[in-house]
Amino acid sequence: MNYEDLFKKSGEENERITLLNLYKKWRKIPNINNDSFTADGFYPGYFSAKHKVLFIGREPRYAQKTGDKDRVTFDLAWFEKTLIEKKGLGAYWKRIYTLDDLIQAEKPVQNNLIKDAKTILARRKENNNYGIAIINISKYINEDEKSSGNKSNIKQINTFLKTPNNINFIRDEIMLLNPDIIIHANLWGCGIDRDYLNQIFPYLEKLGEEGSVILSDFRFNANNKPIKFIQTYHFSARKNPKNHFYDPVMKLLSKYYF
Repeated sequence: MNYEDLFKKSGEENERITLLNLYKKWRKIPNINNDSFTADGFYPGYFSAKHKVLFIGREPRYAQKTGDKDRVTFDLAWFEKTLIEKKGLGAYWKRIYTLDDLIQAEKPVQNNLIKDAKTILARRKENNNYGIAIINISKYINEDEKSSGNKSNIKQINTFLKTPNNINFIRDEIMLLNPDIIIHANLWGCGIDRDYLNQIFPYLEKLGEEGSVILSDFRFNANNKPIKFIQTYHFSARKNPKNHFYDPVMKLLSKYYF
């Protein structure tokens, strides 16, 4: 299957081409490691969502070292294969898609809104509305995942961010995605050099917190419209999802955004 056709079907072909062109330019900068670089971005339906939600993780994983090193087409193929084989999707995807479902519904957490990941994914596939964006703060694959206990390769992430122009490209990527809400995987609490993070996200104003979840307003410059910026645990963390993800995120957004 040609997964690029899904972006034509959703009316997002131009946005997809624009982002792919950014990655082409990115791969040409000096000192970039193209053998490890993995593109990411948005999934069909993102730009038509009521609330555009961008999830920001830390790094690609070894499983994405395939084909043209495009995380989005890898995931779309994997989604299809998983549904056909009726396999589970794991905590990572359940939490991401449940959060997006709750945000789009603008409703407090209710049991009838929390579906299993396969049910959510089957509905989204049927409607060609995967409707989220996911990027990693580093585009370099964590080759050491199996031997590091699934821990982030912080040294490699910092090396990526130190490479000239990478921070500017990350900012360009986020601006092209133009999210209403960013949810990130505890970037400030995992050992990534905070100077680099503060260059990417220069204007942050804390609004409130619920437990370990923090909501801020983020602006690229002082005059920009604010983007709601949410810090949570890593999306696959061994935490109760209702207590540590769904409830606190929705309480904060209900108070400061909806």
